[in-house]
Amino acid sequence: MSAWTLLEADCELRRKIELLVWIQETQSRIDPPRSELLHILAIYCDAGPPGTAGDQWAAVEMALVIDGEPACGARDARMWGSSAITVTPEQPTFAAAIPCSPAPHQVRPAHEEGLTITLHLVRSRALADPANQATILRYCRAYPRMKMVLAHAARGFNPHHTIEGIDAMRGVGNLWFDTAAVTDGGAFEAIIQTLGHDRLLYGSDFFISHLRGRAFALGDSFVWLYEDTLDWSQFQYARVEPALVGLESLRCLKLAARHLRLTDSQIEDVFYRNARRMLGLE
Repeated sequence: MSAWTLLEADCELRRKIELLVWIQETQSRIDPPRSELLHILAIYCDAGPPGTAGDQWAAVEMALVIDGEPACGARDARMWGSSAITVTPEQPTFAAAIPCSPAPHQVRPAHEEGLTITLHLVRSRALADPANQATILRYCRAYPRMKMVLAHAARGFNPHHTIEGIDAMRGVGNLWFDTAAVTDGGAFEAIIQTLGHDRLLYGSDFFISHLRGRAFALGDSFVWLYEDTLDWSQFQYARVEPALVGLESLRCLKLAARHLRLTDSQIEDVFYRNARRMLGLE
């Protein structure tokens, strides 16, 4: 089967009742309960919830942290066997410095336990921001057993930011990037060309993958257009209908692979084996 075949089973939505049960169980583990924040804990994991047959693959582990304070210990996070999140108290959040979330005391357990942190960069220029670069390098060098994944190809919705900043990441052995919801192949190409295809991990960004629309680079920033953003019938030259974000991202990844002449084996690495190697599963 081609690596580009999108299996219907991989796109199934988690049933709402499963999500509600998960949130309820998570709330019971937080002392004191912080129900007002639990709406952001909707985590989709292809491997299935802890205790299921697929749980052995759910090896991305991290302690849940809210407003800078641990809500459960690293041992609890390992038992859950799934990723969790941190919430920064700094406002506005899109201008927050990395040390606000995660802070150094939150990164240290990841080093001690060999865990993975997925970091969503903010600040307007993402990986091209010198402060972001410096903190990523400091964390990765100070905590070499911690594995860091920069989500959205280092927030490469405007590919020029990733292109500009990627060279500073050379030689960092515990740093990876995921493809989640990125709808411009320039960031993918920059990562592969500079660091190698083994540093790129496929990510769906469920549930965003199931919305219709895409991000567009605009000047030194980007804009998201969704199904309800525009009157799509206004265009006279053709029938314009937004596609699923997940499919737009896959198409951009396919184009990057063609431009760089990746082999079928290398494409399979991006979709599967790179993540297994990062997590120590092979």
